[in-house]
Amino acid sequence: MAHRRRRAAAGHPVVFELVVADEAPERAGPREPSSVPGAATDADRAADRTWHAWRLGVPVGLVGLVGAVLLVGGIVDAGRDEGRLGQATAALAPLPAEPAPTWTVDVALDGVVERWGALVTLHEGTAVARDVATGEERWSARVGDGADCGQVDGRAPATPGTDPLVCVAGAGGERTVVVLDRDGEEVARRDLTVGGGSVEPGADGTVLVARRTGEPVDARALLPYGWTADEQVEVPGGRGADVVAQDAVTGEERWRTRLAFLAPANIWECVGFSDDTAVVDVDRLEVSTVGGLVHVDGCGVGADLTSAGVRLDVPGSPDAVVPLEDGTYLRTAPGDGTGSGPVRGRGGTGAGGDVVLDGSGEQVWRAPGSLLVPGASDGSSARTRLVRTQDGLAAFGTDGAERWRDLQDADRVLVQTVDTAVLLEGGDVTAVDLATGERRWEHEVDDGWQVESAFTDGDRAVLWTTSAGNLEGERSRVTAYDLGDGDRAWRVGSSRIRESVVAVDGSLLRVTDDGVARLG
Repeated sequence: MAHRRRRAAAGHPVVFELVVADEAPERAGPREPSSVPGAATDADRAADRTWHAWRLGVPVGLVGLVGAVLLVGGIVDAGRDEGRLGQATAALAPLPAEPAPTWTVDVALDGVVERWGALVTLHEGTAVARDVATGEERWSARVGDGADCGQVDGRAPATPGTDPLVCVAGAGGERTVVVLDRDGEEVARRDLTVGGGSVEPGADGTVLVARRTGEPVDARALLPYGWTADEQVEVPGGRGADVVAQDAVTGEERWRTRLAFLAPANIWECVGFSDDTAVVDVDRLEVSTVGGLVHVDGCGVGADLTSAGVRLDVPGSPDAVVPLEDGTYLRTAPGDGTGSGPVRGRGGTGAGGDVVLDGSGEQVWRAPGSLLVPGASDGSSARTRLVRTQDGLAAFGTDGAERWRDLQDADRVLVQTVDTAVLLEGGDVTAVDLATGERRWEHEVDDGWQVESAFTDGDRAVLWTTSAGNLEGERSRVTAYDLGDGDRAWRVGSSRIRESVVAVDGSLLRVTDDGVARLG
């Protein structure tokens, strides 16, 4: 859900020039996290946080799994810090030399959520919790048809795993909120009327409801599909919106934020497609939560709020906000690029500098460029900040002092441990020493393959790659490289067309449109 942003006075029409379909800009996609810790030590910030994992979604109906970054807790390995690993991103327990499925669930899934160290699968309105290590069923509970039990991006830190499981079932203006505890017992079930608003499960046992305010306007205009470059469309002044966080159990309002309508600078904020017709809708409105960060996206309204309702973005600015592993937030500077990986791509270097904020919205640190977040870590990524600058890649300590600078660039930081970073630049995977910047080893990604996501057990970099061009044979690979010398430890391939790989509570799972399997 990348951004929107609006730059005109409320109530004033804005004229946009639409281009032909082949020349049209890409619609806003998922926002890419970038990382940086705050001034406090990572150990201080990490001490009391545990995390839940992500909703998944490669098949239709599954929730945002491709490139998923799941946070896991309680993995303890010799020589590593337990507190840090409680914060580790995409962390794994050590895997055998030749991983193979240890258990499978062969059922079409409508969603997958991690809670309390269990994997909760959704199928035909029923939630089933399974032990991640064994696949053994712990409990099942009826939550309702079309239930949504958590909206996450899959590429940002998650909300605490101690939260109850909040599900919103039904469709249209009438919904049912169902709250389950860790034993699958129903804590609450209540009806919720949302009208034309948007409703999603939130963090900390909440339900988020977003509704437009004020008198309705002429909300829709239809454009023929395949318009020409000289055609224009006028977006009338629209309505603002209220965002409310309700207690999921009682329905009591915890906080409310009102957003003003600002005429959008990009027509694509207000465009949807129905059959062969483009629809301009000034009432389009969506709310979701990613790692405890509430994201509001709609025509003329958009904001990023903490789970307590504190606004972190700058109204009218083309910035973006993402939650970070250590509990702080990153606000990207205008001009930063966006990419398809777990960090922003090469579209910009953020000359103004990305900013790290605390939960009150106060600035903690300003980076001299674009901050890069690792796709996987051993919990120590806050100790070294990797920044893409105008002059290449630079590393900074928690005190803000520069450690080294290298002319090489990086599209993504795949893995970062206490002493090593594995970078992706073009088709090359390179490991560097975080203390000196010295290159340790390098591998070329096979032609036609791309890195989707990464994991680590602190000793190996585990990369999931895919090849859409393979009509026969392998389409998905999971490969482990030794962090010290780059030797390939093992590789597991799959010919499945629609498959995703994710880490949940230290286990590596393969999710398809008709089931899930654990590799071990």
